Amino acid sequence: MPDEASQPDKPSILHRTIPNRVMEWIFISAVAAFLVVLLLPTCSHVVGPSQATQDLSNIHQLLLAIISYAVDHDEYLPPSVLVIEDYLGTGSDHVFCSPFDDETVLVFDDTPDPGWYSYGSYIFLSAEGLRINDVTLAAELILVYRTPRPGSDHYLVGFLDGSAQVMSSEDFTKLMDRQGSLVRPLDDED
Repeated sequence: MPDEASQPDKPSILHRTIPNRVMEWIFISAVAAFLVVLLLPTCSHVVGPSQATQDLSNIHQLLLAIISYAVDHDEYLPPSVLVIEDYLGTGSDHVFCSPFDDETVLVFDDTPDPGWYSYGSYIFLSAEGLRINDVTLAAELILVYRTPRPGSDHYLVGFLDGSAQVMSSEDFTKLMDRQGSLVRPLDDED
C-alpha cells in the first residue's frame, strides 16, 4: 500500500508527455503573439515624444555652442550657424538635423527672411555684429527656433540665456514682433 499512496493519480508536470508540452508552448506563444499585437500600436506612439525630446535637446545644444562661440569671440554672436560646428564636439553633426527632418532635403539656406537663415527645420538669427552685452532681455531674444511640424502649431524656441522651450504659435508671433526691440540701438551705449 505505501507504493500506491506515493503514486498520484495524475502525472506531475515533470512526467507529462512530449505532445502535452508542445501544446503548452504553442498556447503560450499564441498568447504572447496576441499581446504583442495588442500592445504594438500603443508602443508606436512613444517614438513621437522621444523625437520631440531629441528636437528640444538639439536646440539646447545649439544654444550652448552659440554662447560658447560668443564667449571666445569678444561676446559677439556667430554670424552663421556653420561656424559653431567646432563647439558641438565630435560626432554631433546630427544636432543640426531635427529628428523630424527628411535628410534628403536638408539644405542650408541663408535667404528665407532678412535677419534669419535656416538649416532644415531650424531657423537661426543672423547675428553678425551683435554682442551679448547689447541685448536688454537675454531671456526673450530668440537665437534659434524650429518650425512647427505638420499638424502642430507649436514652435521649439531657444533663447540667448540658454533656455529652450515649446511655445504656441500665438506666443511665438508676439515674441517675434518684439524681437527687434530687445537689442539696444548703438547710440544708447553711453
